Order: sequence, then C-alpha cells, then structure tokens
Amino acid sequence: MGMVRSAQQRSAMFDAKWNDEAYVAICAAVEAVAKAGYEGFANVWVAKRDETLGVLAAAGVSRLVVGSYLAYSAELYKLTLWASGELAAVAADEIETKWTSRGLAAAVLADIKYDVWSIADPIPPA
Repeated sequence: MGMVRSAQQRSAMFDAKWNDEAYVAICAAVEAVAKAGYEGFANVWVAKRDETLGVLAAAGVSRLVVGSYLAYSAELYKLTLWASGELAAVAADEIETKWTSRGLAAAVLADIKYDVWSIADPIPPA
C-alpha cells in the first residue's frame, strides 16, 4: 500500500512536474519552429499569388472568377511541395483538366502553370 502524502507534498510534486519556466521554454521553442515554417510558406505563396494576379490581369479575367484561379494556383503550389519534373507535369495536367471542366479558360490556366510555377507539359508517351 502506498504512502499517504500531505497536501504540501502533493503540491510540491505537482510544482516539480509543471515547472513553469521549463513549460514556457518548450512553448517558445515550438512557437519559433511553427513561425519559421509559416513565414517560409507565406513568403513563397504571397509572391506566387501576386504573380498569378498579374497573369490574370494581363488576360483580362473577370474579378468574379479570380478566386477560382487562385485556388488553381494554390493547388499547383501544394503539388510543387512534393513533386517535380515529369511527375509534377503529369499531375499538373490532371489538375488543369479538372479546373477546365469547372469552366476556367484553358489558356489562362496554362499561363499560370508555365509562367508562375514553371511546370512544363508532360512528355507524350512514345
């Protein structure tokens, strides 16, 4: 059978487990890592979003569908995080087909794919 502890002993054990200084230090370290990751994402995405808006302005796209084109561009951004080369080209072609079927202009989608994200067309099978 365990030893009976006083309220002071229980309080001392709790304080030892939940050392505020250690907890604050751990939270600060986690926050720094999260902030650095988000800042990297934000810097890339904001620059690419602005490039996408430039392509849309040059093409004379209506403001009503700008959100859809930005969603397409964001999908390409997610693609470039894990794929490159021929794999990215094939996947981007499928994404472009999806957004074309939703009513977006294929020429504008292709401009975003090439000019903003530098993704080429896939190599046709021989």
